[in-house]
Amino acid sequence: MHGLYVHIPFCMRKCGYCDFASTDRWNSEDLAAYMGALAGEISRRGHEAGESLSSLYVGGGTPTVLTPALWEELFGAIHRQYSLDPDAEITVEANPGTLNEEGLRHLRLLGVNRLSLGVQSFDDRELAAMGRIHTGSQARQMVRLAAQAGFANLSIDLMQGVPEQTEDSFRSSLSEAAGLPLTHVSVYELKIEPDTAFFTRQQQGRLDLPADGVLSGMDGLREQILGEAGFGRYEISNYARPGQESRHNLLYWRNRMYTGVGLAACSRVPGKRITNTTDMVEYIRAHRDNRLPDALVEPVDRAMALEEELFLGLRLQEGIRAKDLQERHGVDLFAQYAGPIRQMTDEGLLSISGEGICLTRRGMDWANRVMTAFMR
Repeated sequence: MHGLYVHIPFCMRKCGYCDFASTDRWNSEDLAAYMGALAGEISRRGHEAGESLSSLYVGGGTPTVLTPALWEELFGAIHRQYSLDPDAEITVEANPGTLNEEGLRHLRLLGVNRLSLGVQSFDDRELAAMGRIHTGSQARQMVRLAAQAGFANLSIDLMQGVPEQTEDSFRSSLSEAAGLPLTHVSVYELKIEPDTAFFTRQQQGRLDLPADGVLSGMDGLREQILGEAGFGRYEISNYARPGQESRHNLLYWRNRMYTGVGLAACSRVPGKRITNTTDMVEYIRAHRDNRLPDALVEPVDRAMALEEELFLGLRLQEGIRAKDLQERHGVDLFAQYAGPIRQMTDEGLLSISGEGICLTRRGMDWANRVMTAFMR
């Protein structure tokens, strides 16, 4: 299994919390230059897969700022270099404020079969506080239009702990999500990152966030409302209906191989990890110089690969199977990690089955503590 991630760094407005490699300062010439460089990188990296793609994920930024002609060029470049499995999962991220019925139909004609909508909230006050360009009404309408356009696999993102949010408003957003024709919901807790507008406001004492006690109550609401609607929690921040888990993201969490193209994109290929430049000028220059835009190529040795397997695998509800660890790394899970397994199970954060280990419901909320115990 191999996945391809494609990064489109352009958006209509940079959100206050966003520290991704994205920009809202661009014009049509910038977009054309970047897409040309992106097609060049796709061509140069095509050999890394060595097999057909099981998943393709176009993220950003806001990929749906692309024109139909640019979408055609992008998918043409991908298909010239890669073959896709007949049942490949093909996902595009979208902002509800940048899509319409025609755009949805065009994505379906290109073969896109999964849409991930950056809803974040259905509350207009919260959306305005985050700097989103859409309203709650637009988000609801876009989910329904996408379903009518033939997207049977529909995901949305929600955020927890944002300005203006209360326990009641978060409950309302979850309930709205539960009542829409969705197959997948991601719920991310707000993290204040350096070099963001929220960080600056926080430093100035102008960022009013929900108290810790309110956040704790929100955790329980996620489990209750989404669980009652048929969504199972399969990863710390992700819920899906049975069989609708994100196959692309599972490649990351199961520590499988993937190629990333575009500004700041990362690749994990046999024996190494590659990170692209975050500098737009340098990215385009690399294409003009007929070279890859690598900023960092890091060897991944056996010890590092094992650590990644543990760190990533513990995020999943399925956890880590002893058989997989033995086959992939030659390591006896219960022998080598007897100490942290015993400690974390005694604290009620880890559960042991006949096949392996996984986080408990409480452990999901204290995942960093568990992971740290295994990294010592």
